[in-house]
Formats: sequence, C-alpha cells, structure tokens
Amino acid sequence: MGNGECCGRLLKEIFRQKYVSGQCEFKKTGPDEPSEYERREAMRLAEEKEKREKISGEHARRLLQKFTAEHLGGDQAALSQFDLSTLREFQEYGDPELSRAPLVQEVLSLAYRDRWPGLDIYSIERRKYAATKITLYQNLLGVNILDEYFKGLRKFDPDMRYHSRALLSARLSNTIGNLIILPADMSGYLEWECHNRIDRFLAALLKAMRGDRDADRELLDILSGDASDGLLPSYFSDGEDGFHQFVHEMMLEDFVAPDGSFIDPCCGVWPSRPGLTAEDYLAAVERFCGFCERVLPSRAKRMAAEL
Repeated sequence: MGNGECCGRLLKEIFRQKYVSGQCEFKKTGPDEPSEYERREAMRLAEEKEKREKISGEHARRLLQKFTAEHLGGDQAALSQFDLSTLREFQEYGDPELSRAPLVQEVLSLAYRDRWPGLDIYSIERRKYAATKITLYQNLLGVNILDEYFKGLRKFDPDMRYHSRALLSARLSNTIGNLIILPADMSGYLEWECHNRIDRFLAALLKAMRGDRDADRELLDILSGDASDGLLPSYFSDGEDGFHQFVHEMMLEDFVAPDGSFIDPCCGVWPSRPGLTAEDYLAAVERFCGFCERVLPSRAKRMAAEL
C-alpha cells in the first residue's frame, strides 16, 4: 500500500482514515496541479472577493465603465438616453425583463446607494431590494408590435399620426428615468397591486405613512416588515413630512401636482375603457407623450449624475 507518507496537514487518525479510503482533498496528482483543497480554497477566496466588491460598489462601477466604453463611446452621460431594452440579448448587461437586467441593477445600486440602507448588488441578489418601472406605456398605448404599430393606439389613430411620438415615449420608458429601486416587497406592491402606476403607489404610501384609518393593510404590513429588517430610512416614521422626503429622495416630484394630488401619466385612460371616444383617447396620448418627453429624460439625468 506504499509508505503512507503524510503531507503534515492532518492529525494521525484522520490521515489514517483518508489513506485507507484512498480519498484526501489535499492529494496532488502533480507538482503543478492543485489539490481539491486548494481548488476549494481558491473558489472560496474568489467568492469572498466578489462579495466585498459588490458591497463596496466596485463591481457595479467596473461593469458600468465597461458598458460605457463598449456602448456609449466613453460618454457616461449618454446613459440617461439609452434604451436599455436593446440589451436583452447581451447576457452580461441585459435581460428579457428589464428590471432584472444586470446593468439596470448595477446602475440603480449606485444611483440610490445612499438613499436605502445597505443597498448594493449583494443585497439586490439576496432579494432585499428590487427594481421596477414607475409607469407602463402599454396601459395607454397597448402592446408595441415590432415598432410598426401599438395595438391600442391603432384603434383610435388609423392614420398613425401619433405613432412616432408614441414610439419615442415607449423608448423613453426603457431608460433609467422610468425605473426605481425599492425594498423587494414594496417593489412587488408597486408592480402587482398598483400595476406600475406610481400615482396609485404614492397615494397608498402617503396614507400608510400618515397612519390613516383607510390605509391599505397589505402595504402597512410590508412597511412594518421592511422596518424590522432595517430596510427603511428613518424618515419613514415621520408621517407626511417623511413621505415628502421619500418623494424627493426617489426623484418623483414631477408625479405630484401643486395641489398635492398624484399625476398618472396615462391620465386614467386605457384603450378598452367603455365609452371612450377617439378625441378623449388621443388627448390622453398627447398628454402622455408630452409628460414622458419632459419628465423621464430629466429624471434620468438626475440619476446619471449620482453615478
């Protein structure tokens, strides 16, 4: 069975067990070949290094720099106008679901880094935080069919007079200006309960933060859980003042009207609404496109300035 020579790493009894079984993670098949132990240790150290870089933001900054060089001609400011949906085929940067795209998550982790406790790529990957959109053009325009027409718009605009502006608005909705990152359950509430209508979300959040009697119990439970998990800034306990700070921190001022009401870019209109006339629908499209053209690029620039 050989001389039973030991590498010196193991206690005598453990060495005996491994020698008899013929299995030892420290065994090397050649002087230049790593042992199983060395391979595992190298993997552990690499994972620890990646975790540190994700928490520090270095991982995000490196990916953003690489993307800027490859797709923006070195001009990081151009990110504010970039249609992120065009990256869905690039696995390193994109995803069929825009909010899950690696570049989106990296960018938002930097832009909102100081606005949510412990926000970084590592916490996003652990599903503590999640990105989502603050408005959906599909609610008003319908599905975009290969950039040739919108199913809802075509019904009221057969001459396609509004098509080019609608197409621009759809593309603007795929920029960082139409994205937000929130604690994961809160993000899910915006998606599923509010259908990505930020006006509905803000109205519900205001009631919850003020402690109104008719506040949504589901959202109250979400806020309570997020507070227990340390995911909420301290201003969430400041009632209406805290709500206004949230609006500012999330760069959502353009969704609050001077009278304090909340603005729905889609004007509360959808193509299949009973009794909807072409005149009313196209007026809503006009207002929606104007809102997207004015607000989303401005918000995107504010976010880009935080990177």
